[in-house]
Amino acid sequence: MEYTNLGTRIRKAREKQALTQSQLANRIGVKRNTIERWENEQSVPRINKLATMAGVLDVPLLWLLAGGDFAPTTTEHSTDAIIEQKLQLANQHLEQLTQLLNEIKILVKKQADFTD
Repeated sequence: MEYTNLGTRIRKAREKQALTQSQLANRIGVKRNTIERWENEQSVPRINKLATMAGVLDVPLLWLLAGGDFAPTTTEHSTDAIIEQKLQLANQHLEQLTQLLNEIKILVKKQADFTD
């Protein structure tokens, strides 16, 4: 596994998206020379800028931070999988809530019948 520094990872991800330093700078709200300093390892971006940059460059934040096995890939598929999992979980919770609501209705009806 080849080690790359943060600046190199930023540059590689930016170039993969076919963005200039100016375009990336505009999208994350910094000046072009800030991107240049980051890519040349003259300064380090704050975590909030790294998170924004990861989104713009469509790479995992962990890859920007650590490199290695967290190689840049299109995150669309992983995002779709996460959304699908969350929808399934939400549906399960909805079913459980519906079941609980039905049980409460039965208990309320029994209570009403008992008091009559």
